[in-house]
Amino acid sequence: MDRWQPLCQARQIGLSLQIDGESPILDIDRLRMGQALANILNNAINCTESGGTIRVVTGSDRNGSAILSIVDDGIGIAPEDLEHVFDRFYRTRQSHDRGISGKGLGLAIARAIVDAHGGTIDLSSDGPGKGTTVTLRLPAFR
Repeated sequence: MDRWQPLCQARQIGLSLQIDGESPILDIDRLRMGQALANILNNAINCTESGGTIRVVTGSDRNGSAILSIVDDGIGIAPEDLEHVFDRFYRTRQSHDRGISGKGLGLAIARAIVDAHGGTIDLSSDGPGKGTTVTLRLPAFR
């Protein structure tokens, strides 16, 4: 979180961490998982306007899997784009219209990394202007 705080402050975006309960022990490649999280957080920052907020929420489910959600109140995603956001090189109309830079690879890379760890990644949005939630589920080390 410390890495992202200066960028968020410069853009006047609130960034907070919420830890719900104990976090399970994970067997992950920290470098690669860090890359996945960086891609997701970069998207959240780029798509959240000044005065907006981003929350990082960690916890676990009843099966012991780790859950990490990144919730922003940014530009959101149109329903017709939701099924394509993990496709390589896919960019939403909003990102084009707002001049948000990128190649459309960040979420595809994040999904590949999470998949390689036996986890899942899901994205939801109630539509344009209504923010986005990205949720990762990773199996606990056994």
